[in-house]
Amino acid sequence: MGLLTHTTKREDLKPADHIYSWRKLKSYAHHGIYMGNDMVIHFIPQGKHESPPTQICKKCCDYRKTMLGDPKKAVDKVSISCLGCFLIGGKLKRAVYSVSEFEAAVKRSMTCFTATADPPEKVLERATSLLQTGFGRYNLLLNNCEDFAFYCRTGNNCPQGRGNKLSIASSIVAGGICTVGKAADGAYNNLRVDFKGKGPKFEGDEDGDNQRV
Repeated sequence: MGLLTHTTKREDLKPADHIYSWRKLKSYAHHGIYMGNDMVIHFIPQGKHESPPTQICKKCCDYRKTMLGDPKKAVDKVSISCLGCFLIGGKLKRAVYSVSEFEAAVKRSMTCFTATADPPEKVLERATSLLQTGFGRYNLLLNNCEDFAFYCRTGNNCPQGRGNKLSIASSIVAGGICTVGKAADGAYNNLRVDFKGKGPKFEGDEDGDNQRV
């Protein structure tokens, strides 16, 4: 992985990685949790699709049918997609955890964190559970894909690096997000995921981080 850009190769990904890809001239990034086997769980607004056109690819259909019982279903738009549909042609990036305060300060927000990530098994458990329970109402500022990925990785609700305005706003809704998170942790028992390597098995299975905002 590039030390400065966080760009990584598909073959270097590991289950439970927090991944992201820049959108629209790097004005924002979309985040998710890599589950293994070319599969990503992520949080998107209602009515938004992972890739244009809105037709779901066969691989995504298979994933959703296996995990949710319905290829078109998503709970509060916590969705499961193939890596290609998640990226929409963008570069694959991997967020880094347990970095120094200095590194977190000089790099673009939400690309690296001083927080320590939980073990992969716990991360995958949270993401899979939230696929069933949802992650509350999507809010661009207060409860979005970054919050989702960070929560899955750490069990915490308020990612760093958003500035004073967002920190204050986040504190208002932190209790609600925490309630969703606790409910999600208990929902995993109904699902089976192979944590040892590649996630569930299916047939037919494939810059700008240094600017602080």
